[in-house]
Amino acid sequence: ERKKAEEEIRKFKAVSDRAGYGVGMIDLDGHLIYVNDTFAQMHGYHAGELTGKHVSVFHNEEQMKAVNKLNQQLKETGSFLSEEVWHIRKDGTEFCALMNGTLIQDGHGKSQFLAATAVDITRRKNMEMALAESEEKYRTLVECAGESIATIDKDGVLLFANKKAAEELGYQPEDLIGKTMWDLFPKEIADRQAAVIRVVIETGEGKNLVSLSEIKGKHRWYNTTIEPLRNENGRVTTAMIIARDIDHIKQAEERIRTLSSAVEQSIDGIAIGDLNRRLLYVNAAYAHIHGYTPEEMMGMHVSDVRNNKEAEDHTEIAHLIDTQGSWTGQVEHVRKNGTVFPCYLSATSISDDRGEMTGRLVVCRDITESKKREEELKTYREKMARAEQLASLGTLSATIAHQITQPLTVIRLSLDNVIDELEGTSCSSTVLRRLRDSVAQVSGITTIINRFRNYARHSSDTAFGQVNVQEVVVRIARLLAESAKQARVTLNVEDMSALPPVMLHEREFEQILFALVENAIQAADGKKSRRIVISGSMKEEHIELRFTDTCGGIPPESLDKIFEPFFTTKPRGQGTGLGLCIVRNAVARVGGRVRVESELGKGSTFFVTLPICED
Repeated sequence: ERKKAEEEIRKFKAVSDRAGYGVGMIDLDGHLIYVNDTFAQMHGYHAGELTGKHVSVFHNEEQMKAVNKLNQQLKETGSFLSEEVWHIRKDGTEFCALMNGTLIQDGHGKSQFLAATAVDITRRKNMEMALAESEEKYRTLVECAGESIATIDKDGVLLFANKKAAEELGYQPEDLIGKTMWDLFPKEIADRQAAVIRVVIETGEGKNLVSLSEIKGKHRWYNTTIEPLRNENGRVTTAMIIARDIDHIKQAEERIRTLSSAVEQSIDGIAIGDLNRRLLYVNAAYAHIHGYTPEEMMGMHVSDVRNNKEAEDHTEIAHLIDTQGSWTGQVEHVRKNGTVFPCYLSATSISDDRGEMTGRLVVCRDITESKKREEELKTYREKMARAEQLASLGTLSATIAHQITQPLTVIRLSLDNVIDELEGTSCSSTVLRRLRDSVAQVSGITTIINRFRNYARHSSDTAFGQVNVQEVVVRIARLLAESAKQARVTLNVEDMSALPPVMLHEREFEQILFALVENAIQAADGKKSRRIVISGSMKEEHIELRFTDTCGGIPPESLDKIFEPFFTTKPRGQGTGLGLCIVRNAVARVGGRVRVESELGKGSTFFVTLPICED
């Protein structure tokens, strides 16, 4: 029996030594009875070194807990299969072994020892751990991503969605699984997206597209990447969708396009320069004002468009921009052809996010025409002032002549009567001579007064002619347009091309229009927007011009006085009070009339009726 047992052990050892896995036998107390070479080498030992060793030599305290559990399982069930157990080699390094164990019993069912096999699966285990770690990182990355990420099959059914995607669609992630594109989007959008997904799955080529989607009733722009996903056989069966909300970018782009369009279409020249005063950008208007193309002006120095005579002023202006942040005023620029022109400049410093100055922004307007109109307006105002002076002198002369002529006439008649009575008496010749001298002086005074009266009459005499109403109205409106703008008054002239010409002196007609429009402009306070509308229509044999404004109106107590000479509601020194008086007299001379309707706090309308020219 002994010989038979020894033979069986010899055969077992021969077989186990040739096995590709470790084999060990352990008594019921945990001591090694036998190990094959593979088992010993796996642990860094020779087989002879391990006989009699306790299994605790292969395990630390924590690992022994797992070993003891397996031993208990063996005692209770007789075996265990494919259990992963971590071991410690002789050199202290660790490895993982896949183990199977069996409880060996004798013929009477009594437990004799434990038999175990072990395979080193450390490499595979490390790969699994690395894969698990990678999967966890991937899952964390996907779940924490700022983009919506989902997987979907060729039929448009969602297989996975991260938190961001669920949030965007108004669901919990688990509630999205199994839903189709048509459950989530309007049919037109779902059809379009499903078609792209099918192409990606069929061709195996990814797609990137920017599209407008409707989610929860709101339209938003998304940048969507669709990539094919391959299974273990390399076949594409699903696709991954990564959608990034770019609605804010689209809105910003739209604002930039709008701003860029506004800058390019601006009638004002706009330029940006660096700290060295080199032009980095100019719009079309800025280039046109200076006679260049935008491309020609890139990189030009600011001094190339400035009048060299103002070099010191330009240095001072640059200093003010840098120290105060902005500057506005009039300067002289030079065009490409060398001509100098006036322009109104508004300059601002440009700073980065840290508040450091990086350049300057300039808005430039050619005010050549504006300056010309200002000079015209100044000249016209001087003419109007001269006309008012003459009218004032004429009015004063006529008033004095009227007031003095009557008493002088009485004095002269009385003296004539006294002389007649004294001539028949013994009155002294000296007295009569002196009385006659007095009569002569009174006549001289009367002659002087008549000269004043004639002067007043001549100052009002004008040559009449046919006047084109609309032409003169437009000219005066253009002349006063800048003054109106500065007073925040919009000046509108309605079409009057159908009106026939009127018969009066053109300069006098200009004076009528100028006085009425400028009075309305001066009545505006500049604090809020106002409006003046000039219109006209036929009224039987006359035309009626209407000057309607929203400039505040006239106090009721002043309405009956505004046409009187020297009456004015303006502060002392700012008006003669003759403007409306001149208007009334000029209109009256041609057989017309002027009247006014006004509501205090709102505005006034002046009605001027003028006769039309007869054929």
